[in-house]
Amino acid sequence: MKKLWYVCMLLTVCLVGCNKTDDLWDDVNDLKTRVTALEKTVQDLNWNIEAVRELCKEGATITDIELKDGIYAITLSNGKTLKLVEETGAGALIPQMGIDNDGYWTVSYDNGSTFTQLKDKSGNPIKATAENGKTPLFQIDAATGYWQVSYDGTTYENVKDSAGNPVKATDGEAVKDKFFNSVEKVGNNFNIELRDGTKLSIPIISNFYCKFDESIVGIQRIAAGSTKDFIVHMKGVESYIITAPEGWEATLSEPSADNDEGTLTIKAPATAKTLSRAVADNTKDVSILATSGAYAAIAKIQVELGEAETRIDYKAKFDNGESITIGDITFDKNTYPDAEVVELDGTEPELDSYINNSKKVKILFLTGDNDFTTINPVNLNNTIIIIGKYSDSKPVIKPSRVWKTVSGNIFIKNIHLDMSSFTTDGQYFNNSNTSSATDFTALIIDECKISDVKNPIYQDTAKDNLNGINTIIINRTRIMVNADNKALIHLYTTKNLAPYKKFAFTNNIVYSKTPYVGQILNWGLQTDFTEGNLTAIISNNTVINIAGNNPYFRHNKGSLTMTKNIFYVDSSFAKNSNLYTYVGNDTHPVSVTTVDVKDNIVYGLTSNSKWYNYHSNCDASAKVDPYVLTPHATAPLTITDVENGIFVLATDMDGYGANIE
Repeated sequence: MKKLWYVCMLLTVCLVGCNKTDDLWDDVNDLKTRVTALEKTVQDLNWNIEAVRELCKEGATITDIELKDGIYAITLSNGKTLKLVEETGAGALIPQMGIDNDGYWTVSYDNGSTFTQLKDKSGNPIKATAENGKTPLFQIDAATGYWQVSYDGTTYENVKDSAGNPVKATDGEAVKDKFFNSVEKVGNNFNIELRDGTKLSIPIISNFYCKFDESIVGIQRIAAGSTKDFIVHMKGVESYIITAPEGWEATLSEPSADNDEGTLTIKAPATAKTLSRAVADNTKDVSILATSGAYAAIAKIQVELGEAETRIDYKAKFDNGESITIGDITFDKNTYPDAEVVELDGTEPELDSYINNSKKVKILFLTGDNDFTTINPVNLNNTIIIIGKYSDSKPVIKPSRVWKTVSGNIFIKNIHLDMSSFTTDGQYFNNSNTSSATDFTALIIDECKISDVKNPIYQDTAKDNLNGINTIIINRTRIMVNADNKALIHLYTTKNLAPYKKFAFTNNIVYSKTPYVGQILNWGLQTDFTEGNLTAIISNNTVINIAGNNPYFRHNKGSLTMTKNIFYVDSSFAKNSNLYTYVGNDTHPVSVTTVDVKDNIVYGLTSNSKWYNYHSNCDASAKVDPYVLTPHATAPLTITDVENGIFVLATDMDGYGANIE
C-alpha cells in the first residue's frame, strides 16, 4: 500500500445563518447560542485532525476499528486510540486543514480556495508530520465568536486569514455537512477519501501490534543503577529495534507462544553524572520499533532518573476495604454501602448519565487517555465522588456546561479539570436556580489540576436567599488562570452568606503566564443580606503572577488564617496588591473572631507598587500590623517557568508555599 505522508484535508460543514438584532443582549445571547451549538463540531474537527495526522504516518496500521453513533473508534498497532467523525450534526464554516509538501500544517478559511501555512506568534510554521510535529487544537472564543488555535493544548490565540484579520466562526457561506467524501471499511482496509479527492487506505491487521500495557502511564522514574520491568504486548512482530537515551540500557524478553506479553527491562545509568549536558537535553524516550513485512509500530515509554514513585490504584484500595481521603473526608466501601461504583476508561466519554440528577451515591474511578465530558448542564443532587484511578495519572474532565450544586456533595481527587470548553455558563460550578430544601454540603477538590481558568471555579449566582455550600476545600491542586480580574471562588452576587461555614485553600499552586489581578475568594458588600460566619484558612500556597488588586480574600464575618503563603508577581506589573479585607455597613457590621495574617512572603511588582496586608476599605477591627509589607530580599523561587507551570522554591523557603511537584 502506498502511504501518504503529505495530504490536504478539506473538512467542511454548513454555516448557521444569523440575523442581527437592535438589542445588544439579544446579540450576545445569540452569539453564545451559536457558539454552543458548534461545540461538538469543533470537537469533531480536532479529533479528525489528530486522526489524519496519525494515519498518514509511514507504516501505520490498525488493529481494531469500531463504528458507533457515527464515530469510528480506531486502535493503532502501537496502542494509540483515535476517533474519526464522518459527518457533523451542526452547521458551521470551519477551518479546512492541509499538510503541504514540506510537512507543515496549512489552513483555508475561504472554503478551500487558498491554503496558507499555520504559524505561531513568532511567524514559525507548525510541523505536522515529523517526530516533533504538533497537532493544532481549535476552539471558538465565546466572547467574540472568533476561531482560536493552540499548539500546546493550553494557550490559545486568534487565527488570522491571509490578510491578517481574525476569522469569525459564525460568518461565511454555507457548505456541505460532511468532513469527508467517504469513510468506509472494505475488507482489511480502512479507506478515507478527503474533500479534495485524496484517498487514504490504511491496512487493518489484527494480528500485528506492539504496545505497552495500559497500566503504564506517565514518566517512569528509575533510581540510578536500578532496573525496572515493563509489560509489552506483542503479536505478529517479525523484527524489532530498541533505542534508549545515552547511558540507559533496554532489553526485551519476547512473549511466549501462548500469550502476547513480553517484558522490557530498563536499566538506569549508575549516576546522573553519566549524562553529558547535551544528552540531558535529549529525549527521555525508550522506543521499540517493531516491523511486520512493510508495516511498522513504534511503542514508547519515557524514563528519568529518580526514586520510583509508588503507584496507587485507588480502585483496588477501595475494593480491598481500604480507606481513601479527599480533603478532610475519609471513606471506604462501608461508608456508602448502597453506592453505585463504576470504573470508566473514556471509551464512552460522556458523564452526564452517571452524575446528573443521580438518585443514588455514585463513585466513579476514571482512567485512560481520552477526555471525559458533560454535554448538558448537570444537577448535582446526591453525593458524587470522582477519582483518577491511578495516582500517577490525572484523567481529563472537559465539560461543556456548568455543574449545579443542588444538594449533596461533590468530592474530586486526582483529576485534571479542563475549563477551556465553557462557552455559555462560565463557572465550573454554580448554584443558579437551585431550590433544594437543604444547602449543598461540600465541594472538595484534592490533588487535582485545573487548567484554563477564565471564570470562577465556583460562583454563587443565586442573588436571593437560595442555598449555598457549607464547606469548600481546594487542596494540593495546580491552577492555571487565563483571564484578568477573576475570583476562583466568587460569592459576589449572593445575598445569603449563611450557608458558607468553612473555606480551606491550602498547598496549591496558582499561576498565570501573564500578570493579572485576581482573587482567591471574593464577596461584594450588598445593601442587605443574610449574614454568615465563615472560617477561612489560606495557607502554604504559591501564587504566581496574580496580584490581589482587589484583595485575595474579602468577606464580612468569621475568622481568617492566612500564613506561610508565597505571593510572587513579575516586576513589570504596575499594580498594588492586598492580602485581605473585611467589609460591612451599619446594618451588617464586620465581626471577626480571629485574623491571623502573618508570615507571608511577597515579592515583585514595580518599584512604585506596594504590597499591603489589608485593603484600605478594611474594617478597623480586622486590621493587623504591618499595613505595608516589605518584599522579600531575594526571589523566593529559583525557577519560574510560567509557560510550563514549573516552579522551584529557593532554599530559604522551607516551610513556605506549596510543596506539590
